[in-house]
Amino acid sequence: MQHDSFEQKVKASLDSNLQQLDFDTRQQLASRRQQALAKGTNKWLQTSYWLPAGSLALCSLFAALMAFNPSINDSQPENHDQIAVFELLDNAEELDVMTDPDLYAWIDETLAEDEKIAS
Repeated sequence: MQHDSFEQKVKASLDSNLQQLDFDTRQQLASRRQQALAKGTNKWLQTSYWLPAGSLALCSLFAALMAFNPSINDSQPENHDQIAVFELLDNAEELDVMTDPDLYAWIDETLAEDEKIAS
């Protein structure tokens, strides 16, 4: 109730002050008011406002899809032992390691364990 009477008093005071202004000043005030209102509403519709936010949202979506995609499934887990065997066989400087019979026993054990795990 108090706010209504206060608003009415302020509105009446502003209206009376507006009536005291000359026509040109009122026209300038009205045109500037329209410009200010138009700038405030169009800011939300401008591409320069939405483009950075949309780009960030799209990149975040792609990153989340790549990180949490359930369709990406490694059917064979990484086997570091087999990689190590192939690196040893590929390296010609380690010939004495390749002639060691314990190496071949270890390779057989590793492959047998991998077959058990895969079954």
